Amino acid sequence: MQSDESAIPADVYYNILRRIKDLTFLWTTCRAVSRDFRDAVDLVFIRHHLPKTYLAADMGLSASFSFDSLDPSDPAIALFKDKDCDADLRPKVIRRLKDRFDDEFGNVCHAPRIVVQVRRLANDTPICDMKPDWDTLSLTANWKKMFSEFFAEEKAYHRSMQAQLDAAKDTIVAMRDDPDFGATMEFLFATYERHDETARRQVRDRRIKRHVWEQSHIDWKRTDSKGLKNVAEERKALGWLEFSDEEEESEEEARHSEEEDEDSEDEDEDRGGRRFRR
Repeated sequence: MQSDESAIPADVYYNILRRIKDLTFLWTTCRAVSRDFRDAVDLVFIRHHLPKTYLAADMGLSASFSFDSLDPSDPAIALFKDKDCDADLRPKVIRRLKDRFDDEFGNVCHAPRIVVQVRRLANDTPICDMKPDWDTLSLTANWKKMFSEFFAEEKAYHRSMQAQLDAAKDTIVAMRDDPDFGATMEFLFATYERHDETARRQVRDRRIKRHVWEQSHIDWKRTDSKGLKNVAEERKALGWLEFSDEEEESEEEARHSEEEDEDSEDEDEDRGGRRFRR
């Protein structure tokens, strides 16, 4: 017997979920609701967010792999290619990639140097099931596992950030009546930046510690400061990017809002006319 949920057309789920801007909430919360939600969220990512996903390798030279296609035999596997590599630099880039990410160790978990970029979000979480072909400047990865690692850490970061801000709430509230507005704002910005850096470091250190233990049973306690700084710089740079599909969605939402306003005005006129006729 078909459930009430599965009786709802799949495009209804898709058209609702595709409007959610918070990708962490979309992947970690909405996707976990049910099988129908999971399938709809996967489709939203395939159509809208996977094409805006890049894998940036840190090796002294620029190498950025953009989404190309899904494996027809296994849609969980995505192919990424560096399509913009300068022809003159290509041989050098390939050599650097092979030297940096050799077959024995690859993108090591205690000092990862490939940053996953999903629109304006960035982190060096694992590239799950990564299989590189450096000679063709391409690689494959399990994009669903990759996003699960990526957004799980984003969610952990937001929780850690919220906990730190809650702890500082009394101090922040006490400053509301401070007549020196400039000093208050400076304190708030500094507090936010400090907590942001702490939360990012803590969740990243926990992830690295967990993965090192899973792979080699070593109790890892060091912070990869270089990698932490690299990811922070990537996030800062991505914050200024604009995406054409976001502009199109904003225009569509504006048109939809105008249509709703016009419909509301028409209804008001109809009600007014009916009241007058009565």
